[in-house]
Amino acid sequence: MMNKDEFRQWIYDNYNVPGDNCTLGPTMLDAILDYAEGMEENEQYRFLCRMLVEIPRRIIKKVRY
Repeated sequence: MMNKDEFRQWIYDNYNVPGDNCTLGPTMLDAILDYAEGMEENEQYRFLCRMLVEIPRRIIKKVRY
């Protein structure tokens, strides 16, 4: 299982998200992960799959927070 911080780091490690916050990417990612925090497990999974379409579903299945 991965918590929000572990999932964020996995995305940074496996995808091209600029870390210097010079683009909208990091801010958008944080907003998506923060928004998903208040959801129940199935709703969170569906939301993350919809918002982060490039992330394999098998990875998103591991996310719980």
